[in-house]
Amino acid sequence: MVSYALRVHTIENTKRRFARARRTRDRLEAVERAFDGDLGCAAALQTATLARGALDELMRGSSRLISGSAVAS
Repeated sequence: MVSYALRVHTIENTKRRFARARRTRDRLEAVERAFDGDLGCAAALQTATLARGALDELMRGSSRLISGSAVAS
C-alpha cells in the first residue's frame, strides 16, 4: 500500500508532471522537425541533446516517485 504522504505528493504534482511530459514531447517533435528540415547537422544534434536532457529529467522525477523519496522539484 502506498503511504498517504506519497499519494498526496503525487496528486499535488500531477499538473507539473504532465507539463514536463508535454515539454519533453515538444522537444522530441522539434528533433523530428530538425532532421526533416533545413537545419544543419550540428543544430539537429543540439536539438536531440536538449530532448535527451528533457527525457532524463522526466525519468529522474518518475524514479523519485517510484522509490518513495518523492521530493518536490
